[in-house]
Amino acid sequence: MSTRTKRKRPTVSVGGNSPHATAPAVAGMAPMPMPHWQWRTFPVYFAFSIGGFLGLYMGLIAGATSNSTISIVAFSFWAILLGFGFSRFVSRWMMSKGWARQRTVRKR
Repeated sequence: MSTRTKRKRPTVSVGGNSPHATAPAVAGMAPMPMPHWQWRTFPVYFAFSIGGFLGLYMGLIAGATSNSTISIVAFSFWAILLGFGFSRFVSRWMMSKGWARQRTVRKR
């Protein structure tokens, strides 16, 4: 048998309006601050471009927009952004396989 004693659990009523239904307060615990996020990074850019491309594509499939010149321009914009993201993936993959080398800067 354990030498430790059991703690009593706080009673919580079903309605939640009881004055005795309090949650245990943790003394001395401060909430952790949010980390500093760098917004100008590749994962943020790629998520933004995928979200815009898929959102517009699903809108076109659902028929929310008509096939007009504006939707073609918007679709091209998101497709170009997504293409830049995929080109970064492919170039990094090719460098990891040794099929391509990183360019060196020549001094003139």
